[in-house]
Amino acid sequence: MEHRSFSDEETRRVIAAAPEPFSTIMALTAVLGLRIGETLGLRIADIDFAKKLIRARALTCNAEDWFCEVQSQQRRLAYAKRTRSALACPSA
Repeated sequence: MEHRSFSDEETRRVIAAAPEPFSTIMALTAVLGLRIGETLGLRIADIDFAKKLIRARALTCNAEDWFCEVQSQQRRLAYAKRTRSALACPSA
């Protein structure tokens, strides 16, 4: 069975149709290539608006007791002007 990804247009339509906060979650995940655990683990302190960088850290969850924790591994991702609007960034 062949796996298929959304086209750019399909991705735009899904993001546009989703209510907040889901549209922002989907936009960050799709545009930056974040893993879902990284997206859900983001905090405002992880975003450097001046340098246009996001520090993504892994978020792992235990489904049995609904406990989630942020892992120490992290990666830094640069974002473009288009992403700024999804983050409601100050103009920097």
